[in-house]
Amino acid sequence: MSAKIAIWPANQPWCRLRRLYRAPTRILALTLLACAPDFPPEIWSGEHLVYATDRDDLICEGSFHLQDRFVAALAELVGVRLDEPVLFVYVEQSRLGEFCVIEDASGCARHDAVISIWPVSHHELTHAVTRVAGWGGPASFVEGVAEAFNNGLELAQEQAPLAEVLDGFQFSKPHYFTMGRFVRFLIERHELAAVGAFMRATKYDERRVDYEAAFTEHFGEPLSEAVLAFESYPACSEWNNRIALLECDSPLIEWQGDTLDLTVDVQCDAPEVFGPSGTSLQIGAFRAFDVAQEGTYDVAVESEEDVGVGVRITRCASCWDPLDHRIETNTQRSLLLPAGRYYATFVGTTEAPGELRLRVTSSEP
Repeated sequence: MSAKIAIWPANQPWCRLRRLYRAPTRILALTLLACAPDFPPEIWSGEHLVYATDRDDLICEGSFHLQDRFVAALAELVGVRLDEPVLFVYVEQSRLGEFCVIEDASGCARHDAVISIWPVSHHELTHAVTRVAGWGGPASFVEGVAEAFNNGLELAQEQAPLAEVLDGFQFSKPHYFTMGRFVRFLIERHELAAVGAFMRATKYDERRVDYEAAFTEHFGEPLSEAVLAFESYPACSEWNNRIALLECDSPLIEWQGDTLDLTVDVQCDAPEVFGPSGTSLQIGAFRAFDVAQEGTYDVAVESEEDVGVGVRITRCASCWDPLDHRIETNTQRSLLLPAGRYYATFVGTTEAPGELRLRVTSSEP
């Protein structure tokens, strides 16, 4: 199964990052691990992440630093101390079967490493951190949690009826997308602590009939009522549904009067630039800012060298109140921005790196 994941969406087939330990194949999985090949050499080491690969393609510096920060931030959020860094193994698609049971996926999470065919995978790193935190949980919820914290780069929004997903979870695009939305809905409705308590109290191979009592205990409502309430949760993209853990907690860019003016040099060797992603080899960096007062703002993206793709402005929110705008290089748009926290993703490509300037100016009198 091929995959094209892009910061700036382009048409692409789906490929999801899947967990190694599925109940029906657990014995097979352990057998394969016993004779698994050696991991590729380690090429970068941080406090919370070790990066290993034998691929000779370009990896942006931020793919190391930002994932190191992501692991630390998620560990703090779920209240666990990591005694050793997570090993991230970046491999060719053709080698995935050497390390993972599911060969046509984008990666897997093992007890000793996470494996990915992409240079950045928050989905698999989420599996690694929550496993250390003791988050067991039914398979559908395990993947839903990872989806809620993932990169958000999947375009497809095909859903399945939630009751169908809970009754018989499948490793398919609609089931992953639906569970990512349901877990985010539960976090908004009951807080992350309730999700964590439920995950610690349940096991991976439990069926719905097995975990319904634990759901009621830890969420304070029957699962059937939560399923019914979920019907009112608006549809939105994976990008807007996810918890942008690093982006929304970044240092804020200050306004100068009624203008926000910042320039980012989107170069792959910068420690803040991650990627590349997709066949277009997109690379990106993000900045956070607040909008103190709702109003209409003129938003312009400039580049003297006409480089890059543009800037994507996203509200730190969920499907309840999403906002996501893309402003192409050397264009300007007038946008209504509600008050709140935002992050801007500066998107370039490996073939056209360079400086992108974002100017946001209030157009209110």
